[in-house]
Amino acid sequence: MRVVGVDGGGTRTRVVLLVDGEAVSSAVGPATNPLVLGVEVAIARLLAVVDEALGASMRDAASGAASGAAREAPLDAVGVGIAGVGASASARAAIEGALQRRFATARVVVTTDVVAALAGAFEGGPGILVVGGTGSVALGYSGARCVRVGGWGRRLGDAGSGFDLFRRVACTLLAADDGLELQTAATVSLRDALVARLGLASIRDLIEVFARDPRPDEVLAAVEAIVARADAGDEVATHALHVQAQSLSELAIATQRQLGGQLAVAPTGGLILGSRIVADKFEALLQAEHIDVMPAISKPEVGAALLAAARPGQAHARLLEASAVFLR
Repeated sequence: MRVVGVDGGGTRTRVVLLVDGEAVSSAVGPATNPLVLGVEVAIARLLAVVDEALGASMRDAASGAASGAAREAPLDAVGVGIAGVGASASARAAIEGALQRRFATARVVVTTDVVAALAGAFEGGPGILVVGGTGSVALGYSGARCVRVGGWGRRLGDAGSGFDLFRRVACTLLAADDGLELQTAATVSLRDALVARLGLASIRDLIEVFARDPRPDEVLAAVEAIVARADAGDEVATHALHVQAQSLSELAIATQRQLGGQLAVAPTGGLILGSRIVADKFEALLQAEHIDVMPAISKPEVGAALLAAARPGQAHARLLEASAVFLR
């Protein structure tokens, strides 16, 4: 069985091709959120990165790395977890239609990136996924129903996200620059690192950056600069990361409370997986609540593929059905 899985996040898009359950090729492309980019741009990017993954498999087959016959057969299923489609039925339908036209004989499943990540994290079984990436959200599955906590978007919340980290640090540094807060050696070093990493003339340029909304690459660059300063012992940066870890732990605890039972939690996303300080604080806070933290079993793009390949009654099919409540 040949199945493509796609994880379309707010910063990057990752694609994997599974042949009889084995990952045989992959590709990485830019963000594909249709609500941010527009549907046409999102579809064009999505098809390009899928074609890249399929092209890589064909090159491998030509070089003798695997059976060409296995790789050249039509796709049986395409699973896509993509940011933004939970809030727009029209965007989801347009993406599904474009994929169905491109892969006419394949079963096409389009859901949110968080559902795909949950499907990969627990192999379709019960658990709680906490996402700390460009945005933040928790999604839990009891085996019968799904609960989502957070995921309100950057204008209303997204505490525990790269965007919120960037915004809070920007406010702290601008307040210090204005004399509203104490300017210390730590704020100066963090300010200088952020200005250099973002290519700004001064910290005041952040006012313009946030007036137009930071681009995904700017959020990523800011997060990398803050994490690097925290790793170097900067107390302001470290405190900022601890605040985000606290917010992410609260998402997990609230989800656990709604579902009942004692479900394991799997963290994912560039902020929580990319910073040892965030990850350690997050795990310590949950352990204090007697909640187990475990790594995801599979990647989100694999989860998307398994959702599309699942037969009725199988674990991934039941999860897909339970999570349909989050699709408009």
